[in-house]
Amino acid sequence: MHAVRAQDGISIDARLDDAAWAYASPIRDFTQREPIQDAPPTETTEIRIAYDDEAVYFGIMMYDSEPDKIVKRLARRDRPWDADYISISIDPYHDHRIGFYFTVSASGIEGDGLMYNDTRRDSDWDGVWDSSVRITEEGWVAEVKIPYHTIRFIRQEIYTWGVNFQRSIFRKNERDYWMMIRRGENGWLSRFGHIEGIENISPPMGLFYSRRIGRSPSGSFDTRDGDAVLLERPLATSIISAAKMTGRTQSGITIGLVSAVTGKEYATLVDTVQDVRFRDQIEPRATYKLFVLNAIS
Repeated sequence: MHAVRAQDGISIDARLDDAAWAYASPIRDFTQREPIQDAPPTETTEIRIAYDDEAVYFGIMMYDSEPDKIVKRLARRDRPWDADYISISIDPYHDHRIGFYFTVSASGIEGDGLMYNDTRRDSDWDGVWDSSVRITEEGWVAEVKIPYHTIRFIRQEIYTWGVNFQRSIFRKNERDYWMMIRRGENGWLSRFGHIEGIENISPPMGLFYSRRIGRSPSGSFDTRDGDAVLLERPLATSIISAAKMTGRTQSGITIGLVSAVTGKEYATLVDTVQDVRFRDQIEPRATYKLFVLNAIS
């Protein structure tokens, strides 16, 4: 698969009318894994790749003969699965050991995560990227921008990255793959296809925050001997400030630094005997600092 350089920029609006998309050759050769393994997909998918000095871009057209039946359920971030979606998996190191996946549903719900040791996943990883989706008379469109500081890679003159794509057509229980990995077969990153054509770019240092810090509040609340009923509980801890800086040296040493502050969180309850509302603290204010040094052999 060949990526083209975008000379005039790309707007993430799911229109696919930027000049770069006219020059990018699409891939269409997907294979069905579910429900009928090795069968041709029931709908056509076209994917184009472009890049510039800042990011890599994916322009995706997912044709659908019944666009009014595209499943567009709303959900929380990292839970786009119960809907039509497209998932992009990238191995920018091209070492079959570390990769990243980025998923967006037809309703615009995003999900991402880290892949490592060929087959394992960590959905707690959180990257900074952008996407846009649009339903059309022909199906649905997704446009995705993944900045280089999110995926990170080692500086080279010409790059070859591993890549795979998965499309879900939810109403048909259908999963289509670009690089087919059959049920029961081992491996994931090591089975990817390749992105060629990316050159003359520089890997920057990444800067983003981790959702491990903004976890769900873990404390309990006062039920006043069973007389109080919970009305509202925060789903996540508020992050007042946070930064995560990571990088990887030529020798393979990964360095990471995290600093964050999270705020107090309160649950809202009502005392059914006195008929009054009150708040109870379920998470204290906290400061996090972490330094990681890791050598991957």
